[in-house]
Amino acid sequence: MIAAVSLYIGYCLSSRLSRRERLLDSFISLFGAASSRISCSGDNLASAFSPDFADFSFDSRMPFAPQWEELISSFADTLKPEDAEALTAFARGLGEGDAESQLRQIELYTRRLTDRRDSARRDRENKSRVYLALPFAAGLTLIILLL
Repeated sequence: MIAAVSLYIGYCLSSRLSRRERLLDSFISLFGAASSRISCSGDNLASAFSPDFADFSFDSRMPFAPQWEELISSFADTLKPEDAEALTAFARGLGEGDAESQLRQIELYTRRLTDRRDSARRDRENKSRVYLALPFAAGLTLIILLL
């Protein structure tokens, strides 16, 4: 029982690293789709970031930045604070310029997110084995001590 619980704890810690990487990948894809919509059809930001993303709908009648910040805060348990800050900073000043400046800002943040995603991938590759092995070893040690 102790070994199973320790394995489960390790699995949960390890899977959190994978979720962060996948979420950052999803944001990169979202930025690419929004960039295409803005450049092809001249959509506003809320329309460009639709359809729904992660069960979140952007309302084109409301300012984009507060909606974006609400979306980012919903991922606080998955993202590192630096990731959340980079994503939150994305909405500051966005939507105030012309379509070309919006596209440049989306491109800039896509590059930043790609760096964050690459960092998340390195974290997963380096730490996931440790997160799996360490709780299991602690569980085995506890079993031996209890015997």
